[in-house]
Amino acid sequence: MRAEVRFTSDRLSFVANGRIRGKPRPLPSDAANTVRDWIKAYRALCGRKAAAQGLLDLGRQMFRWLDGPEGSLGEMLKEAFGELTLEFQAARPLSSDAAPFLQAPWELLADETGHLAALDRLLFCPVRRLGTAVAPPDPDPQCLGLVFMAASPRDVLPVLDYEAEETAILEATERLSLDIEVEESGNPSFLTDRLAEIGDMQAIHLSCHGRSFPTPCLALEDDVGAEHKTDAAELIRVLRPAKPRLVFLSACQTSEEGPQSDSLATALVDGGIPAVLGWDASVHDQSAIDFAKALYGFLAKPQRLLEEACADARRALLNATLKTPAPGHADPARREESFDLSAVPGADWHMARLWLGPQGGGPLVRGQERRRLVATDTVYGVFDRRKQTGTIAAAHMFVGRRREIQACLAALRLYTGARRNAGLLIQGMGRSGKSSLAARVLHRRPDLTLVFVEGRFDAATIAADIVDRLPHTRDILRPDNPALLEAARAETLLYERLTQVLTGPCGQTATGRPLALVLDDLEQGLEAPTDAETGAWTVHPEVAPALRAVVRAFDRCRESASVLLLTSRYPITLPDGTGDLAEPLETVHLPPMDDAGLRKLVQRRYRHHRERHGLGTLTNAGATEEDTWQAFEACAEDARGNPGLADALLSVADQDRERLAAARDHVRGFLAAERADAPADASLADFFDRLKLDGLFEKLRPVDRDLLRVATLFSAPVPPAAMEAAAARYGGSVARLRALGLLDTHEDLVTPRTPALAVNALATPRLAPLSETEEKDGAAVVVEPLQDAWPRPTETLRLAAQDELYRLATLAGHAAIRALTAAPMLQRLIDRPDAPGAAALGQAIIAAADATDAPVARGVLRRTAEAMLKTGEGDAADALLDRASVQDETEAMDFDLAAVHFTAANRAHRTGDLNRAEGLLRRALDYFQVEDDRRHVAVTMGQIADILQARGQLDKALRILQDEVRPAFDRLGDVREKAVTMGKIADILQARGQLDDALRIRNKEQLPVYDRLGDVHQKAVTMGQIADILQARGQLDDALRIRNEEEIPVYDRLGDVHQKAVTLGKIADILQARGQLDKALRILQDEVRPAFDRL
Repeated sequence: MRAEVRFTSDRLSFVANGRIRGKPRPLPSDAANTVRDWIKAYRALCGRKAAAQGLLDLGRQMFRWLDGPEGSLGEMLKEAFGELTLEFQAARPLSSDAAPFLQAPWELLADETGHLAALDRLLFCPVRRLGTAVAPPDPDPQCLGLVFMAASPRDVLPVLDYEAEETAILEATERLSLDIEVEESGNPSFLTDRLAEIGDMQAIHLSCHGRSFPTPCLALEDDVGAEHKTDAAELIRVLRPAKPRLVFLSACQTSEEGPQSDSLATALVDGGIPAVLGWDASVHDQSAIDFAKALYGFLAKPQRLLEEACADARRALLNATLKTPAPGHADPARREESFDLSAVPGADWHMARLWLGPQGGGPLVRGQERRRLVATDTVYGVFDRRKQTGTIAAAHMFVGRRREIQACLAALRLYTGARRNAGLLIQGMGRSGKSSLAARVLHRRPDLTLVFVEGRFDAATIAADIVDRLPHTRDILRPDNPALLEAARAETLLYERLTQVLTGPCGQTATGRPLALVLDDLEQGLEAPTDAETGAWTVHPEVAPALRAVVRAFDRCRESASVLLLTSRYPITLPDGTGDLAEPLETVHLPPMDDAGLRKLVQRRYRHHRERHGLGTLTNAGATEEDTWQAFEACAEDARGNPGLADALLSVADQDRERLAAARDHVRGFLAAERADAPADASLADFFDRLKLDGLFEKLRPVDRDLLRVATLFSAPVPPAAMEAAAARYGGSVARLRALGLLDTHEDLVTPRTPALAVNALATPRLAPLSETEEKDGAAVVVEPLQDAWPRPTETLRLAAQDELYRLATLAGHAAIRALTAAPMLQRLIDRPDAPGAAALGQAIIAAADATDAPVARGVLRRTAEAMLKTGEGDAADALLDRASVQDETEAMDFDLAAVHFTAANRAHRTGDLNRAEGLLRRALDYFQVEDDRRHVAVTMGQIADILQARGQLDKALRILQDEVRPAFDRLGDVREKAVTMGKIADILQARGQLDDALRIRNKEQLPVYDRLGDVHQKAVTMGQIADILQARGQLDDALRIRNEEEIPVYDRLGDVHQKAVTLGKIADILQARGQLDKALRILQDEVRPAFDRL
C-alpha cells in the first residue's frame, strides 16, 4: 500500500493509493514548534548510549499526533497488506513551514506494540518526497551498477573502515550480479572524470565523514589527500551529469539540516538527483557498514523497489539491536574514540533517511546481465594461482595503504593520451604487502588483462605468459621461437614484438584488450650491491636482457593503455650502456603500515575469530571477550608496522591464545638477535626465513651500522637532508641503507608526496641504544638541518613535526628552536593537568630565548600565561598575554592570535572587565567562524554566555547554551565539552532557584562523564557546585565535607591556586554561617585575600 502525508503551511492531507482520505486536517498554530521540539529531542537522544526507551516514547508521541482524532494512520495500518510505503510530501521549493515536517524522524513511528519499523507482518517504508510524484524511469535491463568512492583525508579522525563497507557490499551481492566500480581518489574532480568514463550506472555510494554545521558538506580529498570540504552545490555539479537513480551519502549528518541551510540530501534532491540516502545524525562506522550491506543485498535483486530495500535494511539493523549480547560481550573492535553509541550493533537503525524527487523511487534494475565480461575477482584468482613465494591478502582482508593505492593508480593513468612513465615499481621491505598492493591496484582496473610473471624473467617465459592470457597475441610474440632463448637475440626480438603488441591488439580499450604485465618479486633476479656508497642492486645478467626489452617497449609505447607493474624489495638499476633504464620507472615506496591500518587488520581477524567461535565459546577456557581482543591487539604492537608479521601472529592468536604469548616472546628475541632459532610456528618461521634480516646486517659496513644507530635518534620520519647531515658527521651512506631496506621511505610529515626516512622498525631491536651523550651529540648535529628541511614558519608546522623538533632541541639545548616548538608540550602538561609544570617549563623556555634575543612563538607565550593564571601568577601572566597580543600591521589574524584573545578575554572576565572580555571573544569568534572551526566556535559562544549570565541576562545566556552550544557539541561528539555546557546551564538554573534541576544535571550529566574521562579537575569543580546547592539548602555539614575532602586536596595536587582560593572562600562562608567567625576571618585574611592579590 502506498500512502502520502501532504504538508502545506496550515494543513495536512492523507492520500492512499492515489485517493484523498477524508478532509484535510487543519494544523494548530504551534504545529511547527511541536515538530521542532521532536527534532530537538531526537538530536539529544542520538547522543546518548541508552536511548532505546526515549526513542520509543518519542515514536509513540509522533504516532498519536499524526494519527489524530480521525485515527488516519491507524486505519491505513489496518488496510495495508505486506508493506506500507508512507511518503511525507511537500512542494518544491521547500518552505520554512514545511521543512520541519519532512525533517522529523518519522522512522521512529511506534504504536502500543513498538516501532512500526520492527513489524514482522508489515514492511514499513517511510520516505520524504519533494514535489509531486510522477512515474519513475523504466528499470535498467542490466544488473545493478554501483560506483563506490571513499574519502579519508589526512588528519581527519577517526579513520573510517571504508574497506569493510566495500567488502560488505560485495559479500551481500555475492550470489547476485553487481557491477561495482571503485574510485580510489576520494576527490570530486576525479570522480567527475570517472563517472563520465564509466557511463550509465544506477547508484553512487560516497563513504566519508560529513557534517551539517556550520554548512553541510562532505569531507572529501583534494589532489594531495588533504580535506576538501565539498558542499551541496559542488556535489550537484559532480553527480548530476552522471544521471544516477540513487546517491547514498554514507556519511554523518548528511540528512541533517544546517543552521541556515537544507541538508545535503535535501539539497541534492532539489538539485535534480532523483533519490538520495543520508544519515540524520552522527552514525557509527559499523552501523553504516551493516546498513550498506543489507541495502545493496536487497537492491541488487531485479525489480526490487528502492523504498522497500531501504526499509528492509533499516529493519535488519533494528533486529540486530534486539539480538544484542550482554554488555560484557560487546564487540571491543567496534569502539570509537569520539562516539561509543554503537557498541550496541544496529543502534543507529533510525538515522537513515530516503529523500525522493518527483521521479525518485521504484525498482532500479530488472535484469542480472553484467556490463563487462571479466569480473574483477579474476585478478585475485591469477595472483593466487601463479604466486609461488607466499600469499597475498584476500580482497576482504585488504586494509589501509590508501595513499599508496592512490599513487599507484595515478602512475598507471593516461594523462592527455599518454602515461607519464614507462611503468610502476612498488618497492618495500619483505612481507610489507607489495604483491597485495599490486593486486588491489589491478583489481581497480578491470579494463586490463593481468599477465603475472614471478621467478623466471627471461624473454621466452614473459612471451609465453602473455600469450597464455591473451592468445590473440601468439602470432606476434611467437613464444616457441628458439631465438627467444638466445641471449644475443632475445632482447631485440622481445622488444620489437612486445612493441607491436602494445601498439596493436593491446593498445587501446576501444580496439583491443590492454594488458597489465606484472613482474613480481623482482629481487629474485637481482644481485647484491657492490658499490659501497650507493648500495644499488643490479639486475642479474641472465635477467637483464628481457627486463631491458620490457622497460624499453613500455617506455616507447606510453600512449598504449597497457601498463607495466613491478614489485621489488630493493631499488634497482638497469644500465643499458647509455644510461639507467630504471629511471623512467615511477617508484611507489611501501613503508610500514600505520597504526590505523594495523588496527583495521586486527579488527577483521578478530571478527573472523568471533564468527568461527561465537560469543562465549572462545578457544581458551575462561578467556573473556576483552582478553581475546587484547591478545589480538598485542599482535599489531609486536608486528612493528609489518602486515606480514601481524598476519602471522594473528594466525597464532586465532588458533591458540595461550601459544601466542610464547610466540610473541620468541619474535621479540629473534628480532633482537637474542635467539638464533626461528619460531616454532610455521607461519612465523616462514616469515623470518623470507625476511633474511641477518643477511641485510651482514652487508653493512661498520660506518653504515653506526649511521643506522644514529638514525634511531629520530622518532618520526624526517626529510633526507636531516639524514644526510648525520652521515656527513658520522660517516656511512644513506643511499646504501635505503637500498638495503633498513631505512624506509615514508611520506613527509609536513609536505605531502615528498620522501622522508626512518629506520625500519624490524631492524631497530638489533641496534644498541644510544647513550645519553650520543643522543645529545646527535641532536646537536641534526636539529638545525631538520628545521631547515621543513617549511617555515616553524611554529605553524604539524604537531608531530613540532614535537620532533622540540624533542631534539631539548636534547641539544637549542633554546631558539625550543621557543618555537614548545606549544604542544605545554598544552599536554596543562591538559594532564599539571599547571605548575607547564608554568615552570614555559618560563624557563622563554627566559632562555630572551637571553639570546630569539623569537618566542605566540602559542608558547599563551600557554605559559594560561598555566601561570592557574598557579596564581596573574601579573606575570598578563605581561605574557600583552606580549602575545602584539600584532604587526601586515599580520593577518591566525589561530594563535585568536586563541590569545580568547585567553585574555577569560582573564578580563575574572577581573570584572566584562566589556573588554566580550570584545575580545567577538574578535576570536569572527576568526573561528571564518575558518569553520566548529569546536572553538561552540566554546567561544559558551564563554559569551558566561558573560551574559554575569550581567544578569539569564534568558539570553540560556538560549545560547541550549540552542547553539549544546547541539554543536552533540554533533561533534565531544562529550566533555557537552558536560561543561550542561554545567553552565545548571549554573543558570541554580541562579533562578531551580536547585533540584541543577542538582540533577550535576549528578546525572556531568559527574558520570568526568569519571569516565578521568578528569579529576572538572570532577572536583562539579563537586564544588553540588556543595553550593547543598549550602543553599542549609546542608552545611555535607557541603563542608565536600569542600575539605573532594575539592581542596585536588586543587593542591594540581597547583590550581585560583580554584583553591575560591573554595577556601566558600569554606569561610560556611564557618561564618555556623558562627565560627574567628576561623572564617583567619581563612579570608591569611589565605584567600593573598591568593587573589597574586592572581
